[in-house]
Amino acid sequence: MAEHKVVGRSEDLAAVTMAGEGVQDVVKRVLVSPGEGWDGWVMRLFEIAPGGHTPRHVHPWPHINFVAAGAG
Repeated sequence: MAEHKVVGRSEDLAAVTMAGEGVQDVVKRVLVSPGEGWDGWVMRLFEIAPGGHTPRHVHPWPHINFVAAGAG
């Protein structure tokens, strides 16, 4: 089994501007994914600018939100 060691800064990861119905001023960065050895899981960082938003939605899988700064 390969050992994966990932240490870095979120600011150094590719920032993808999100688009779509109900999305405004949101940027996504993928922190950890199967590419780093976390099979079946993905951890993303969403940066939502003041006044920005995403639409209310649900998923059929576990979905955890952690507010790192600000309010949500």
